[in-house]
Amino acid sequence: MLLCSQLAPELLGAVEELREYSGLPEHQARLAAKSAFYSALVEGGVVNGVDSDGHTALHLVARADAAPAAICAAIEALVDAGADVSIADLSGLPPLHYAAQYGTEGGVGPAIRTLIQMGAAVDSKDRISAATALHCALQQDDEDAATAAIAALLAAGASVQAVDEGGEQPLHYAAAMSGLAEAFSMLVAAGADVAAQRSNGDTPLHIAAGSGTAERIQALLQAGAPLEAGASVHARDNAGRQPLHCWAAQLDTDWTAAAAAAKALLEAGADPSATDNSGAQPWLLAMERAEAWDRSELLDLLLAAVGRAPAAAAGTASRAAGTSAEAGAAASTAGTSAGGAGASGSRGKQIRQMQQIAAAVRRQLQQKGEEARQLALQVEQQQEEARQLRLQLEQQEEETAQARRQLKRQRDEAERATECAVCMDAPRCIALSCGHHAFCEACTQQVVASNTCPICRKRLMKVSFIKVVSP
Repeated sequence: MLLCSQLAPELLGAVEELREYSGLPEHQARLAAKSAFYSALVEGGVVNGVDSDGHTALHLVARADAAPAAICAAIEALVDAGADVSIADLSGLPPLHYAAQYGTEGGVGPAIRTLIQMGAAVDSKDRISAATALHCALQQDDEDAATAAIAALLAAGASVQAVDEGGEQPLHYAAAMSGLAEAFSMLVAAGADVAAQRSNGDTPLHIAAGSGTAERIQALLQAGAPLEAGASVHARDNAGRQPLHCWAAQLDTDWTAAAAAAKALLEAGADPSATDNSGAQPWLLAMERAEAWDRSELLDLLLAAVGRAPAAAAGTASRAAGTSAEAGAAASTAGTSAGGAGASGSRGKQIRQMQQIAAAVRRQLQQKGEEARQLALQVEQQQEEARQLRLQLEQQEEETAQARRQLKRQRDEAERATECAVCMDAPRCIALSCGHHAFCEACTQQVVASNTCPICRKRLMKVSFIKVVSP
């Protein structure tokens, strides 16, 4: 890790003086800013010194609340003096990212443009979450500043499809934020991928649905849905949830906005009877949230879309999960009670019956899920047993092959042991006086003629061999 010098008081003072140039004409503000920073550097300020948060003077200038001309001139002066546009603070943000996330409405655009002109890479990523400056701009607290930052970055060619470490593109960030309507539209107009999935499988529409923002949902749908290339109300995340599931699972207390979001999804063709990987339908996820009981019209909205009364819808979900007598009885009882409750005005009783349905269905789904997991474990165990059996068979086959090879070698050796050592053809049948039994009768004549054993080189007796008859 590099050791950095501390941010000099002279440079910090120059940054604070930038606010004083707000009332000056543009050329005077530029001149005053450059003069202040050159003087600070001459007085001993280290251009890349950092404060306790890891901010260089370039970071502080980039987010300064000052005249745009003064900010641009200060950035130019610092970079000309050797300021590094890629140094990250303790949060991992280089000056460009810092400006995008914390810059002011009037200064963020000029700061971004100047930093890029002075060498900052528009799509560079921070050192913590691999976010680009465009991702950071969407985390602005000031909506107007965010819009200005996004406009400047898009104009400089920032990628709307860059991903951070979680696989999120800028549009995922925008879908999760409140407000930023104009910035959201700018991203969509710039070609942001409305069907992109982050690491958990969520598309921007899943996120927008979870935040209950009808305007955001409609913007995504208008960008492509229900076209297959655009945002789809039928897209599933890694848990098998569609956007309507995300809406139901994260109902907010803004019931008007929640109802508008649900209507937007349903009008676009969302399936209220679709099940996620656990077997749950959107209405069940909504019923499991205590807040939903304060606004029964949200449940009615889902159940009406299914086209059934509450009991019938619950019965259908229970059968989809594998109906038990308990869930079926609860659904039947709730159907009767719901009608009576409507006539008598006994809302509390109706709610209790609906809660019984939700609990019964959820137990069924959990039971079926456990059964599915057990079955998967059994299948995995059987596959492992089959693999072990295949390994045993392969091992036996290899042992058999080795035995065959060994037998063949023994036969070859036996055959070579009975062949004449000279002609390697006729069988051995003569034993010499030296003891060697290695020659056929025809070759022995040649051996006797030389009067020397060709193997041990011993001289042979006059009567030097006998014929050996094989049994």
